[in-house]
Amino acid sequence: MIIAAIYVVGFAAAFLVVRLVSRFMSSRKDFTSLKTVTFGDESTVKPDRAATVISVVGIFLIWGAFTGSSITPIHVPGPFIGETSFEYTAENADGETDDATVRVLVHRVGEKVAAPELAGDDAGFARNDSATVQAWRSGLIRTSRNDEGSDDEGFRVVAVNGQPISPGLTVEVDDGNVSMTPKGTLSFEPTKGWQMEKIWLPPPEEVWNRLVEIASEGYRNFTLVEHLGWSLLRVVAGFLLGSLVGIPLGYAMGLSNWFRGWFDPIVEFMRPVPPLALIPLVIIWFGIDETGKIVLLFLAALWIMTIAARAGVSGVNISKIHAAYSLGASRWQIMRHVIVPNSLPGDLHRRAGRDGSVLGHRRCCRTRRRGKGRRADDRGGIEVSADRHRDHGNRAHRHYRLWHRHPDARHGTRSRALEGSILILLPSQDILP
Repeated sequence: MIIAAIYVVGFAAAFLVVRLVSRFMSSRKDFTSLKTVTFGDESTVKPDRAATVISVVGIFLIWGAFTGSSITPIHVPGPFIGETSFEYTAENADGETDDATVRVLVHRVGEKVAAPELAGDDAGFARNDSATVQAWRSGLIRTSRNDEGSDDEGFRVVAVNGQPISPGLTVEVDDGNVSMTPKGTLSFEPTKGWQMEKIWLPPPEEVWNRLVEIASEGYRNFTLVEHLGWSLLRVVAGFLLGSLVGIPLGYAMGLSNWFRGWFDPIVEFMRPVPPLALIPLVIIWFGIDETGKIVLLFLAALWIMTIAARAGVSGVNISKIHAAYSLGASRWQIMRHVIVPNSLPGDLHRRAGRDGSVLGHRRCCRTRRRGKGRRADDRGGIEVSADRHRDHGNRAHRHYRLWHRHPDARHGTRSRALEGSILILLPSQDILP
């Protein structure tokens, strides 16, 4: 919560500072600045470069500040490291009390240090003691090892630094807290501070050093390239398998009532389930070898690709399908030339569909070329003659002439013609040759 609060405060402060500075800079002179209404207009929203830079730098500053990094100038309070002490009061079986001092050396994780030397005269039955504790950890202080009469019934520790203590209670001391276990043993926990332990979040420089080390020396007898290659192989295999199954299934669900009714409960039930929740079942069914890993990635991609394909089919403009039917296209031709190209995302749709429905509909006609610029069906039907030319900007005119050829017993074949001109809006000027 502290990190989140600092991040929110930094966001608000950076926003106010950038806005204040931008007022004294030159005003914008682009098209967006000429608009009178910009709130709610998504076309006017562009990433602020200053916000992007401050965001990235702020994340690294917070990362370094909360991990004790040497590359950041500021740090939050870290864990206590050093020597500290506290006093405890012991009571023997006769009801007598005596005080003793415990010296604790708090050291970094992984370091090997010796306990502090005992100092002072131990005139009473409570004897001074010493111990070592790692930072971010807690350690038991077994005062009974030195105290005289600690094995007698009724011997116990009754106070720490003059404050009463009993099993389950905690007393705050310098540089930490002292608590008592249910068995009556003292436990010292040094102050942790705000910094995170390296095992949970290492500083940026250690992450970089570790990356360089693995890249040069490898990890567990395999190089970094081999690890990346196997990981990429698993991801690609799982994605391809999920696409091979999910995309046809999504198209079927978008085109067939029976497929939608049969598979929709399964897809909607499995879609919200996180892939990580399936790890135990995948391990039981397929083991921990490569098969289980690929199956898990397959299940992760399957439902996403199914829903995406189904949504792509539902997003096809119905007028394009009706136009294809009017030109005599079959279901397979509509699927191949209209639904599939128009259900592809973004640039894929524009490249596959080219100028959209008219070209797709023209391809749907089962025709062969008869003369220049003319197509005809040998068995009769519809003939299309297309003359096209560009207009200014992103517009193109196409002139279509349609003949309906039908056999006549008396006069042979008769033709009826219908001509028209269609204005098409193109995404770019290089669509038409």
